[in-house]
Amino acid sequence: MSGIPHSSKELSPEAQRLLAFLQAHPNEQYTIGQLAQELGCAEDDAKLGAEALAYQGEIEKVRPEGGETVYSRPRRT
Repeated sequence: MSGIPHSSKELSPEAQRLLAFLQAHPNEQYTIGQLAQELGCAEDDAKLGAEALAYQGEIEKVRPEGGETVYSRPRRT
C-alpha cells in the first residue's frame, strides 16, 4: 500500500507521538478527534498516523456498530 511506512522508524512525528501516547494509555479507546486534541495536531495528521499504525499492527482500529471508529493499543505482556 503506497504511503504506508513499513517500520516505526519511517513514521511521521505525529504517528510516533500517537504511538507513545497510546502505549502510555493501554486498553483505552480514542476517536481521531480525541487523539488530535491530546497530541495538539490536526485531525488529518492524527488520522494518517493512526491508519499507518493500525496497518502495521501496532494499534487496533475498531468501529463499534453504529459508532465512531476508535483506536487503542492493547496492553502487551
